[in-house]
Amino acid sequence: MGEIFLIITLSSPILFILFGILGALAPSRSTCIDSEFIDAPISEVWASVVNFSNYPTWVSYVSEMTVDHHDSSIWLQEGHIVPIRFQVSSHTSQETIILKSTPGNVPGKNINIESLRAIRLESIDDNKTKVTLEETTEVLDPLLKSYLFFYLYFFEQKKTLGRLYLDSLQKRFKV
Repeated sequence: MGEIFLIITLSSPILFILFGILGALAPSRSTCIDSEFIDAPISEVWASVVNFSNYPTWVSYVSEMTVDHHDSSIWLQEGHIVPIRFQVSSHTSQETIILKSTPGNVPGKNINIESLRAIRLESIDDNKTKVTLEETTEVLDPLLKSYLFFYLYFFEQKKTLGRLYLDSLQKRFKV
Protein backbone atom coordinates (compact mmCIF):
# COMPACT_ATOMS: atom_id res chain seq x y z
CA MET A 1 0.00 0.00 0.00
CA GLY A 2 2.83 2.38 0.88
CA GLU A 3 4.55 1.74 -2.47
CA ILE A 4 1.43 2.72 -4.42
CA PHE A 5 1.13 5.96 -2.42
CA LEU A 6 4.82 6.69 -3.04
CA ILE A 7 4.47 6.10 -6.80
CA ILE A 8 1.40 8.35 -6.99
CA THR A 9 3.10 11.04 -4.91
CA LEU A 10 6.27 11.03 -7.02
CA SER A 11 4.50 10.84 -10.40
CA SER A 12 1.96 13.62 -9.74
CA PRO A 13 4.41 16.53 -10.19
CA ILE A 14 5.81 14.91 -13.34
CA LEU A 15 2.32 14.55 -14.83
CA PHE A 16 1.48 18.12 -13.84
CA ILE A 17 4.64 19.42 -15.57
CA LEU A 18 3.98 17.28 -18.65
CA PHE A 19 0.39 18.53 -18.76
CA GLY A 20 1.67 22.15 -18.61
CA ILE A 21 4.26 21.57 -21.36
CA LEU A 22 1.64 20.00 -23.65
CA GLY A 23 -0.64 22.97 -22.97
CA ALA A 24 2.14 25.42 -23.80
CA LEU A 25 2.72 23.62 -27.12
CA ALA A 26 -0.98 23.46 -28.04
CA PRO A 27 -2.17 26.31 -30.28
CA SER A 28 -3.57 29.30 -28.38
CA ARG A 29 -6.04 30.36 -31.05
CA SER A 30 -8.44 28.12 -32.90
CA THR A 31 -11.23 28.79 -35.38
CA CYS A 32 -14.14 26.50 -36.11
CA ILE A 33 -16.63 26.96 -38.94
CA ASP A 34 -19.33 24.34 -39.14
CA SER A 35 -22.93 23.99 -40.36
CA GLU A 36 -25.92 21.83 -39.66
CA PHE A 37 -29.35 21.51 -41.26
CA ILE A 38 -32.19 21.55 -38.72
CA ASP A 39 -35.63 20.18 -39.59
CA ALA A 40 -37.55 23.12 -38.13
CA PRO A 41 -38.67 26.57 -39.27
CA ILE A 42 -36.18 29.41 -38.81
CA SER A 43 -38.44 31.07 -36.22
CA GLU A 44 -38.32 27.99 -33.94
CA VAL A 45 -34.56 27.56 -34.29
CA TRP A 46 -34.02 31.28 -33.64
CA ALA A 47 -36.19 31.08 -30.50
CA SER A 48 -33.94 28.31 -29.14
CA VAL A 49 -30.67 30.04 -30.07
CA VAL A 50 -31.53 33.32 -28.31
CA ASN A 51 -33.18 31.80 -25.21
CA PHE A 52 -29.97 31.51 -23.16
CA SER A 53 -31.73 30.65 -19.91
CA ASN A 54 -33.01 27.48 -21.60
CA TYR A 55 -29.53 26.29 -22.75
CA PRO A 56 -29.07 23.84 -19.83
CA THR A 57 -32.05 21.84 -21.13
CA TRP A 58 -30.50 21.16 -24.53
CA VAL A 59 -26.82 22.24 -24.87
CA SER A 60 -24.82 19.18 -23.82
CA TYR A 61 -21.97 21.03 -22.08
CA VAL A 62 -24.01 23.73 -20.28
CA SER A 63 -25.34 23.06 -16.79
CA GLU A 64 -26.33 26.60 -15.81
CA MET A 65 -26.90 29.99 -17.43
CA THR A 66 -27.37 33.14 -15.38
CA VAL A 67 -27.82 36.75 -16.44
CA ASP A 68 -25.55 39.45 -15.01
CA HIS A 69 -27.54 41.53 -12.54
CA HIS A 70 -25.90 44.77 -13.75
CA ASP A 71 -26.15 44.22 -17.52
CA SER A 72 -28.87 42.01 -19.04
CA SER A 73 -26.82 41.45 -22.21
CA ILE A 74 -24.12 39.60 -20.22
CA TRP A 75 -24.53 35.92 -19.36
CA LEU A 76 -22.47 33.46 -17.32
CA GLN A 77 -22.32 29.97 -18.79
CA GLU A 78 -21.35 27.17 -16.40
CA GLY A 79 -20.76 23.60 -17.44
CA HIS A 80 -18.50 20.61 -17.35
CA ILE A 81 -16.01 22.07 -19.83
CA VAL A 82 -15.17 25.65 -18.83
CA PRO A 83 -17.22 28.53 -17.43
CA ILE A 84 -17.40 31.59 -19.66
CA ARG A 85 -18.88 35.05 -19.32
CA PHE A 86 -20.17 36.44 -22.61
CA GLN A 87 -22.06 39.39 -24.00
CA VAL A 88 -24.56 39.50 -26.83
CA SER A 89 -22.70 41.99 -29.01
CA SER A 90 -24.85 41.91 -32.14
CA HIS A 91 -28.32 40.66 -32.86
CA THR A 92 -30.07 40.62 -36.25
CA SER A 93 -33.67 39.44 -36.16
CA GLN A 94 -33.77 35.74 -37.10
CA GLU A 95 -30.49 35.81 -38.97
CA THR A 96 -27.35 36.35 -36.93
CA ILE A 97 -26.30 36.63 -33.32
CA ILE A 98 -22.74 37.36 -32.19
CA LEU A 99 -21.55 36.42 -28.73
CA LYS A 100 -18.26 37.70 -27.34
CA SER A 101 -16.55 36.69 -24.12
CA THR A 102 -16.31 39.70 -21.84
CA PRO A 103 -13.39 41.15 -19.90
CA GLY A 104 -13.24 40.22 -16.27
CA ASN A 105 -13.54 36.53 -17.03
CA VAL A 106 -15.66 34.52 -14.62
CA PRO A 107 -16.28 35.97 -11.14
CA GLY A 108 -14.25 34.06 -8.56
CA LYS A 109 -12.34 32.05 -11.16
CA ASN A 110 -9.15 32.82 -13.03
CA ILE A 111 -10.13 31.76 -16.56
CA ASN A 112 -8.14 33.51 -19.27
CA ILE A 113 -10.13 32.79 -22.43
CA GLU A 114 -11.38 34.99 -25.27
CA SER A 115 -14.09 33.78 -27.59
CA LEU A 116 -16.12 35.20 -30.45
CA ARG A 117 -19.06 33.13 -31.71
CA ALA A 118 -21.29 34.01 -34.66
CA ILE A 119 -24.43 31.94 -35.23
CA ARG A 120 -26.10 32.51 -38.60
CA LEU A 121 -29.45 31.09 -39.63
CA GLU A 122 -30.69 30.69 -43.19
CA SER A 123 -34.17 29.48 -44.13
CA ILE A 124 -33.87 26.67 -46.68
CA ASP A 125 -37.63 26.08 -46.87
CA ASP A 126 -40.63 26.38 -44.55
CA ASN A 127 -39.44 23.55 -42.33
CA LYS A 128 -35.65 23.49 -42.75
CA THR A 129 -33.01 25.87 -41.43
CA LYS A 130 -29.28 25.94 -42.09
CA VAL A 131 -27.31 26.95 -38.99
CA THR A 132 -23.72 28.05 -39.50
CA LEU A 133 -21.52 28.58 -36.48
CA GLU A 134 -18.17 30.34 -36.65
CA GLU A 135 -16.15 30.49 -33.46
CA THR A 136 -12.70 31.84 -32.76
CA THR A 137 -11.29 31.04 -29.34
CA GLU A 138 -8.02 32.05 -27.76
CA VAL A 139 -6.95 30.31 -24.56
CA LEU A 140 -3.99 31.98 -22.89
CA ASP A 141 -3.53 29.65 -19.90
CA PRO A 142 -1.37 26.57 -20.74
CA LEU A 143 -3.09 24.29 -18.21
CA LEU A 144 -6.53 25.29 -19.48
CA LYS A 145 -5.35 24.66 -23.07
CA SER A 146 -4.22 21.17 -22.01
CA TYR A 147 -7.50 20.48 -20.26
CA LEU A 148 -9.60 21.62 -23.24
CA PHE A 149 -7.43 19.69 -25.70
CA PHE A 150 -7.65 16.43 -23.74
CA TYR A 151 -11.33 16.84 -22.93
CA LEU A 152 -12.41 17.59 -26.49
CA TYR A 153 -10.01 15.10 -28.09
CA PHE A 154 -10.53 12.09 -25.84
CA PHE A 155 -13.98 12.55 -24.28
CA GLU A 156 -15.84 14.22 -27.13
CA GLN A 157 -14.33 12.22 -30.03
CA LYS A 158 -12.26 15.12 -31.41
CA LYS A 159 -15.22 17.51 -31.57
CA THR A 160 -14.94 21.26 -31.15
CA LEU A 161 -17.24 23.25 -28.87
CA GLY A 162 -18.96 24.58 -31.98
CA ARG A 163 -19.66 21.05 -33.21
CA LEU A 164 -20.99 20.05 -29.78
CA TYR A 165 -23.33 23.06 -29.88
CA LEU A 166 -24.62 22.18 -33.38
CA ASP A 167 -25.09 18.51 -32.39
CA SER A 168 -27.08 19.63 -29.35
CA LEU A 169 -29.23 21.92 -31.51
CA GLN A 170 -29.84 19.12 -34.01
CA LYS A 171 -30.82 16.74 -31.21
CA ARG A 172 -33.19 19.34 -29.74
CA PHE A 173 -35.29 19.34 -32.92
CA LYS A 174 -35.23 15.61 -33.66
CA VAL A 175 -38.64 14.02 -33.35
